[in-house]
Amino acid sequence: MNSVTYLQHLYGLPKSFAKIKMKPSDFKVYENLKYSFSGVGEHYVYKVRKIGENTKFVANELARFANTNPKNIGFAGLKDRHAVTEQWFSIYVPKNREFSLDKFQKTYTNIQILDKNKHNKK
Repeated sequence: MNSVTYLQHLYGLPKSFAKIKMKPSDFKVYENLKYSFSGVGEHYVYKVRKIGENTKFVANELARFANTNPKNIGFAGLKDRHAVTEQWFSIYVPKNREFSLDKFQKTYTNIQILDKNKHNKK
């Protein structure tokens, strides 16, 4: 007999049990901004909910679908990949240039764009 097994219930069965959280939906991260957007400017801002994707991947894919350099994507901090996270991304778009993220939303069903606005800063 293994001594560890022998000692497991030396004083009786446990009085409580714990369940270790393992699914992304067990962990939620929400980014709260302390300012509001101006509604004008060359920066489009998107509130994104993502599950199972890290921040840099989402930023790079937003750049790809917006046909811009990844340096033109802004975000505040890296959020956990193994969680349901909501965070804001900005995309710098010079004046008179249009783009659409419709294909982005169809391609990535685990990434949702929840809100969109414009701002004058990254």
